[in-house]
Amino acid sequence: MWFEDLPEGCPSKKSSEPDNQDYFRLINKRTPKCKDFWSYKKLIPDKPYENACPCEIRAVSIFNSIDGAIRLKKVAAHKKKHIGKIQLTYNDGKILKTGKDETHYAWWRPTGFDPASCSVVEI
Repeated sequence: MWFEDLPEGCPSKKSSEPDNQDYFRLINKRTPKCKDFWSYKKLIPDKPYENACPCEIRAVSIFNSIDGAIRLKKVAAHKKKHIGKIQLTYNDGKILKTGKDETHYAWWRPTGFDPASCSVVEI
């Protein structure tokens, strides 16, 4: 069911199903690829991730507001990225509000998610 191998108890019981809402994520190119929706753990598997929640490092970072993606895009490492918009419904995995940014969510991606459903937002 899950795109990535998850540790036991993941996603957290505190997580919920998405509610047919738009979410935003920075993507590398105008045409979204599967790799644009990988977790940090899948992107950099050998990094030690000290003090990180094993479940959350296997989630994809998304924002429930374009403002969160715009703020992240201002960071030097992300300036050249594009903002992608996806609509997540009840069957699109699990989400959990995480981090200090009020618009940031962890998303545990199911195997059936199609990156082609992502559209680029022009700002």
